[in-house]
Amino acid sequence: MEKEKTRVLGQDEVLEYNFLATMEITSMLEKEGGSSRPRQQLMNFVEAINWCGLCDIGFVGPSFTWIYETKDGRQIRERLDRSLASANWVNLFPMAKLHHLTSSVSNHSPLLLHLDKKVNRK
Repeated sequence: MEKEKTRVLGQDEVLEYNFLATMEITSMLEKEGGSSRPRQQLMNFVEAINWCGLCDIGFVGPSFTWIYETKDGRQIRERLDRSLASANWVNLFPMAKLHHLTSSVSNHSPLLLHLDKKVNRK
């Protein structure tokens, strides 16, 4: 029942939204080290993004936003953190940039979403 409610929300409205969150990788190109993710898991996440009408706004900075060091010193790196936005939001903020910063105190990179609203020219 809850899943059905989720699919109905927003169908009749034009929504402007942006999600900035820790989620999942969308392809194995967003991962270095460790074991592979099941292909179906990646496809399901991409399908959910597409079904919601969202797009990844891209990023500036290091490719990976999460680093894990195993007990034997090997690193696993992934781009888990991203900004997904609706087409309306992207039209409002076409110059928006998500910056991947660095941190010495967390295994997740801090994110900075820099917004420049579109200037309407008359």
